Amino acid sequence: MTNNCTYHSTTEASWHCQPCGRHYCDTCIPGSSANYRNGQPDCPLCHKPLSYIGASNSAKPFWQMGIFYFKYALQPGPLTVIALAAAVGLLISGPGIVSLLMLLGAFALVTRYNLLVIQTLAGGQLQAPGFGDAMDGNSAPLFLKVIGMSLIAGFVGYKLLSIGPGALQLYSIALSLLTPAAMIVLALEGSLRAAINPLKLLQFTLIIGWPYLLLWLSTGAISAAPVTCLCWWQTNFPLGP
Repeated sequence: MTNNCTYHSTTEASWHCQPCGRHYCDTCIPGSSANYRNGQPDCPLCHKPLSYIGASNSAKPFWQMGIFYFKYALQPGPLTVIALAAAVGLLISGPGIVSLLMLLGAFALVTRYNLLVIQTLAGGQLQAPGFGDAMDGNSAPLFLKVIGMSLIAGFVGYKLLSIGPGALQLYSIALSLLTPAAMIVLALEGSLRAAINPLKLLQFTLIIGWPYLLLWLSTGAISAAPVTCLCWWQTNFPLGP
């Protein structure tokens, strides 16, 4: 849902104050996030940090941009990353230290590029970043933060296992719901602490609203489709006698 500025009712909001519940446009808060400390200006009334919602306000629904997503992957940057990842997959011949290093390097590169794509799209840039943009020295730190997120999520799940399968199942659902938000927050802020803060992630999903939930359901359905189709095929067309 698009939110308009509290004080300029015909203008789309770019900033939101969670404590006050007010929305501000670019007239109220001039300049970009780069003009402010930590990328977050303070609310003029309560002086709490504002959250940027300009991208979610101006962005079109994803179901209206299907052709754009297909074309996006055919730009030089994404094609180069896909080709390198495929080449690494073909070169890895078996277990070994060289194969492990190649796999980790490819995974770090793909992770960095995916986060860079999120960052540029959130800023309204529809041109895919080039391959060289991902080689900015931030690949290793961001990759380590992603590994840290995975380890923390696994540790929490391990602790909940002692409570019972019901708690672990609820945690798995919440984890799948908040993981996209965590990756977006990590891409935009580069902070592991912010990316694992459940209150911040919940606030992020609430600001975006039902489009985020719909995107989560669609992504889950697409991810589960190959396994579902394979099970259906094996059930209806068994290979054995």
